[in-house]
Amino acid sequence: IVVLSGRHFPTGSHKVGPAYSILVEKQLDGECAPGEHTLVFPSTGNFGIGGAWVGPRMGYRSRVVLPEEMSAERFEKIRGYGAEVRFTSGVLEDCLAAATEFAEQTGASLIHPFDNRDIIAGQGTLGLEIVEQLREMGGDDEMPLTVVVPVGGGGLSSYPHPWLMPNF
Repeated sequence: IVVLSGRHFPTGSHKVGPAYSILVEKQLDGECAPGEHTLVFPSTGNFGIGGAWVGPRMGYRSRVVLPEEMSAERFEKIRGYGAEVRFTSGVLEDCLAAATEFAEQTGASLIHPFDNRDIIAGQGTLGLEIVEQLREMGGDDEMPLTVVVPVGGGGLSSYPHPWLMPNF
């Protein structure tokens, strides 16, 4: 049985990894620079929490756009990590639209969890970590046939990429 737990990540969520890897890719591509750009993270929760933690620690002003129906604890956590919270009604698509509009109007850098390139970065973080840990435990011959990942599991349940996890 494989169990994923984010409790050892700085925020208690594995979404710190995808937020960090997406931001680093954008920095390396010259799309944003610490102290010069604001980051905007559309999210329904954990990705925004990851972005709220990563952005300020890398020298950015950060804004997380979330549905207003999310929990007060989530908003407090995001603010506590140093990010600004903006509310929207509805689902992730509404958050993405509001974050995109903010980025276009202000020159902020949109850190989009489902942009094609960013999916690879985000999944590469979690998916490859799972494979690496399992191989350390038992090698290729001991790989499980099935891994169950809950919703919010780094996109693995929604966007499977067989090339990331060839034995699954």
